[in-house]
Amino acid sequence: MWSKRNQLKQAWQYFQAQRWPEAEQIAQNAIKEHPQAEAYYLLGLLASKAEDWLNARRQLQKAVDLDPWYAPAQYSLGLLLHQLGLTVAAIPHYTKAIEINPTWAEAQINLGNAYLDLGH
Repeated sequence: MWSKRNQLKQAWQYFQAQRWPEAEQIAQNAIKEHPQAEAYYLLGLLASKAEDWLNARRQLQKAVDLDPWYAPAQYSLGLLLHQLGLTVAAIPHYTKAIEINPTWAEAQINLGNAYLDLGH
């Protein structure tokens, strides 16, 4: 049987190849074996691709809840919330992503844009 890391690696390869049903299946199976932030993050991205915003938010939140130090999930949740017009809710996620990775320019730009959107 594949290790969990190899399972997620395969899921990411499917994601990159736009073979989203296969990526989702592997991520779901990985979560059944052992809930992990990276798998929930991938499910959140897949839900975003399908424009299922509620599910995307739910999956990204699960990733952040499992591992608050997983910067990609923090950033992606912030981005989704910002795009949904929930700018105030997005700011802590952008901020956390920058705390984890201070050189993440895209996160810094989006944090600045969020403050601009709020008139700050």
